[in-house]
This record gives sequence, C-alpha cells and structure tokens, in this order.
Amino acid sequence: MEKKLPMTEPMIKGYPKDANAVAILSHHEENLALLFSYFIQLLSHREVADPAKFNIGFSDGFEFYKNCSLLDVQRLKKHYVNDKWNDIHHFIQEAIDHGYYAYLIINCLHIPAYEEKENRPHDLLVYGYNRSTEQYDIADCFRNGKYAFKQCSFQELEKAYVSLPEAEEDFCHFNGAVQLISYLPQEVCFQSHKVKYSLEAYLQGLPLDNRSHDPDHVYGIDGFDIFRDYMTLLRENPELSLDIRPIYNFWEHKRVMSLRIQYMHDSGWIRNGQQRIQDYAYVEQQVMNHRNLSIKYSVNKDARILDKIRGEVFSLKEKERDILSEILHELQI
Repeated sequence: MEKKLPMTEPMIKGYPKDANAVAILSHHEENLALLFSYFIQLLSHREVADPAKFNIGFSDGFEFYKNCSLLDVQRLKKHYVNDKWNDIHHFIQEAIDHGYYAYLIINCLHIPAYEEKENRPHDLLVYGYNRSTEQYDIADCFRNGKYAFKQCSFQELEKAYVSLPEAEEDFCHFNGAVQLISYLPQEVCFQSHKVKYSLEAYLQGLPLDNRSHDPDHVYGIDGFDIFRDYMTLLRENPELSLDIRPIYNFWEHKRVMSLRIQYMHDSGWIRNGQQRIQDYAYVEQQVMNHRNLSIKYSVNKDARILDKIRGEVFSLKEKERDILSEILHELQI
C-alpha cells in the first residue's frame, strides 16, 4: 500500500517552513491569489558581520504556515505520540492516510539525502509512504541547502527521529512536539488592499506594523543597502567565507515579485502590466547575476567581483523603486 499527499514545486524555496506551505497550496492554482498577497516585505539584519544574526528574508511570510487560513496545524507532544502509537511509522502513516502532512524535527545524520557527516537537527516534512518499498516521501532543504522532494527508508527515518538529542527538541520552536498540517480548501481572493499597503511599507523601508520596528533591522527596499554592506564587508575582510543564503533569499524576493506582477497583469489588477513585467525582469535578472557572481567569488575570491556588485546595487534599488511606485499608482483597488 502507498499514499502520497499533493506537493507542487514551490516558487519560494529559501526556508523549508515557507517552501512546504507554498508547495502544499500551489497544487491548487486558485490559491495563487492568496500566495501573491503575501511575501512582499523584506526584513534584513543590520549586523552583516555577525553570521549568527545576518540574514535577509520575507517578514510578511514569517510562520506563514501557522497563520494561513488554508492550513490547519496541530501539535502533539512526542511523548504522547510515543505512548499512543506502536512506533513512529504507525503514527506517520495513519496521519497521511487521514490527509495530514507530518512535520517533525529529526537528526539529519541518518538520512542520506542531507549528505551530513555529523549530528544536526532539522525540520522535515513527510508527505507520503510506500509500504512495499518501505520508503517515505520527504521534503526539506537537503544537499547544499537546496529545497527538494526526496525519499528515505523507513529505517532511516526511524533512526533520525529517535536519535535526536533531547537538547535539540526545541529546534525551530517545536518544543518537543510533532506537527500535523492539513489543507483546508476554501475560496480565496487576491487581497489588493493588503498588497497596496505592503508595497507602500516596502518602498518606505518600514515594517508592516510600526509597533514592531526594531532598530537592529532594516525593512523593505533598504535591503539593497544591507546587500551592499555585505559585499563591502567581504571586500575588506577577504578571509571571511561568503554565506550564499541571504543573497539567495534576496534574489528569490525579486523572482516572486516578477511572478506577482505577471499575475496582477493577467488578472487585470494593473494597467500597462506588460511594460512593468519587462521592466522588473531586468531587476530580477541583475540580482540573479549578482547571486551567481557571489557564488563565483566564493570559489575564486576575486575582489573585482565584489566591486562590480557594489557598483551596481544603488542603481538597481532606484530602478526597483520606480517600477513598484508605478505599479502602486496603477493598482486597481
């Protein structure tokens, strides 16, 4: 017997929490209206020199899967799961049979897809199983941090589950629990007022909620400045290793914005949409070039790459500002 719950290649892959939710929802095309109403605002940490803090990512998508009206999330303490089910396999397979995705913290060392050489906790989504082959269908950021759909054996998953050190039970704020996620189909719409407000906050460099303003963070379009600061840090400290994750997330924001503009054009939310699509494609392409150049720099340490990126960031910021300002002006509320 086998069963696999729907998962579709997500447009957002930087963080598994976001990617999992988008992968579940994207199986139903009508949910794009909701997805494109989110993932607009950026949050960046000012302290680019602190690898434990520095990041660039979506702020309006934070914990999206817990707050989305289309997803129901239930939490069960692991000791309860262990008491009520014979083993983790019975629990996961029964959950999937009832339409629940199983979301749990595991030890990556025991799942080959991670190619991990030491104990490391991470959150893993299980969305299918096959009893004949004794394989689970799993989703996460695996090798080199790339989000993907993979498989692991029943035995590998059990080892990964039971070998998680107690000190790691609160990884990602799971607090010693297993989460069950189910899809709740309902009619959704494109939230044009929310998009307008989010774009305004993005362009003003403000948090969506002024009460949440943190002086250690930079918001919205000012993420370009943080990106440039990071390039400067690397230029002045060539011994530092480049962290590609914030740069990838920064590019992913531009890719999602491109897809949103296309959706808004196709759905009649903006005038002159075709021109805006072409204009923003340039911004997305340039940021992707910067992402690729950053990867190249991490290999050859050629400082001229950093100088090139730094020299282009400001003009890209102003280009994006002009395009999104025009879209705001044209948005049909």
